[in-house]
Amino acid sequence: MNAETIFHVDHLDLFYGDKQALKQIKMDIKRNKITALIGPSGCGKTTLLRFLHERLKQRDDLKVGYMPQHYLEGVASNETVLDMLCHKQEKEVMQRARDLLGSLQFTAEEMEHAVASLSDGQKAKLHLASLVLANCDVLLLDEPTRNLSPLSQPIIHRLLQDYHGCIICVSHDRYLIKQVFQDAYVVHEQRLVKTTVAKLLDEEEGS
Repeated sequence: MNAETIFHVDHLDLFYGDKQALKQIKMDIKRNKITALIGPSGCGKTTLLRFLHERLKQRDDLKVGYMPQHYLEGVASNETVLDMLCHKQEKEVMQRARDLLGSLQFTAEEMEHAVASLSDGQKAKLHLASLVLANCDVLLLDEPTRNLSPLSQPIIHRLLQDYHGCIICVSHDRYLIKQVFQDAYVVHEQRLVKTTVAKLLDEEEGS
């Protein structure tokens, strides 16, 4: 495995409980590559993302951020937006958090709201903000735009486009995939097929 590769697996069978989710997986993840993980609902994408999280978080040389489908599980109900982002009350950290939240369309008042009171779309943006501020080397995202309004989606697109690190993202959002990603792994008949987003979109338009 070369220095640019942070994860490599060849001919791996992956199970969800007693059921085989994916078989003969071949996957190679590079530093600073952003890759979409695509396939129909229930085909094993989330199982694969969880597997990657379990494997990569064991690495001492990588900081891994994971965004599950159910945002902010385990966050205290009375914790505010700024509390979640700024465990250290340093002025520079607080200002960076406020600037990022402002770019994500949080008002100054909303930054003081309890996380539990936020809409699903706001929780999604907050979770992404927490991962960006943590300076993660790898982001594993499970349908990050699922609950976002059309007005918020371009902001998230820019956030991901500007991210300097590795991203593996499960998504059904074709506009997100087209705008942000170049490479893709597609789940087809329990197998993982590597392709490019341009080729995938061309095939879909031609079908």
